[in-house]
Amino acid sequence: MKTEYKYIRIDCDNVGDKIELCLYELNTEKAQGINNLIRQSISELSDSLRTLLKSEILLIAPADILLKIDANKIDLELLNHIKGDFFTKTGITLSIGIGKDIVGAMRNLDIAKKSGKNRIYDK
Repeated sequence: MKTEYKYIRIDCDNVGDKIELCLYELNTEKAQGINNLIRQSISELSDSLRTLLKSEILLIAPADILLKIDANKIDLELLNHIKGDFFTKTGITLSIGIGKDIVGAMRNLDIAKKSGKNRIYDK
């Protein structure tokens, strides 16, 4: 039996806006602090996802992650818990799109963001 995979795209909400606001206020130190916090937190999040969901990380960017997972191992309750932990640690919410392919995950992430952010969209 062939394994069916899904793709998950996770993105931090409003990070660019927070950094830009710091720069408008000429506070480069605070902007760098936000950047460093997000980079470290995204790295730790990707490690957790790899371990907890037994997923393959395809991309780690400064504020987002793309992963491939066995469709039977998707755990929405765990993803919601991870979102909450990330917010507690960083003060930043996460939007998540889940799809049958990379484009579907990207589209569903866009829908999650446009429908209010801090959501998981999997349709």
